[in-house]
Formats: sequence, C-alpha cells, structure tokens
Amino acid sequence: MRRFEFVGGGSAKFWEVGQSDATVTVRYGSIGAQGRTQVKELGSPAEAAAHADRLIAEKLRKGYAETTVAPSAGHTAAPAAGPAAPSPRASRTSTASSTSTSHRRWRRCWPGPPCWPS
Repeated sequence: MRRFEFVGGGSAKFWEVGQSDATVTVRYGSIGAQGRTQVKELGSPAEAAAHADRLIAEKLRKGYAETTVAPSAGHTAAPAAGPAAPSPRASRTSTASSTSTSHRRWRRCWPGPPCWPS
C-alpha cells in the first residue's frame, strides 16, 4: 500500500491506498490510530488502477505527501517512522494579547513581522 500523510492546520492525518486485481482498498485516519478501511470493487484491474490514480492525485492536490518507503530486495513497503518534526519557528505561539477574537486565531506565528490569519 502507498501511504500519504498530511500534517498542518491542527491536524495530522494519514491515507493509504492499495490495489489488488479489481479491488481498491483505502485506509485513513489520524496518525497513530488504526484508522478506517474502505474497499471498493471495480469492473476490471485497469479501472481499479485508474481509480487509485485519481484518488492519489486528489490527495496530492490537497497537500498530502507520500511517505511510503521504497521496497528493497526481500522487503515490502512500509510507512515511514512518522511525520517530520515541525519547524521550531512554526510551533511558537503569539505573544500578542488574546483579548480580541482576531488575536486568538493567531495561534502559530513566525518571529518578526506580525502574523496574519490565513
């Protein structure tokens, strides 16, 4: 199975997809959890491959990054150890006053110029 992960915006999610003949299996959930599995039967292996490719393209557009480790001789593909540690700059919180609603939305700020909500 190919594994993709998305870490950002307060979420840490994984998504995996695999194909066997005319069947596409998708597993997804929070990183560290078992996740949920969905199985879809298609008409032919070619249709299943095309379906899996469409799903992968959609996840890549949404910002997911593939974390599948390329198989080596005698080994099967396995997910990477985990998501990369976030930048220390990205994890700092704003020191601005939290008395207004707009300041409360500025949870993660870069040092230097003011942070603007996205």
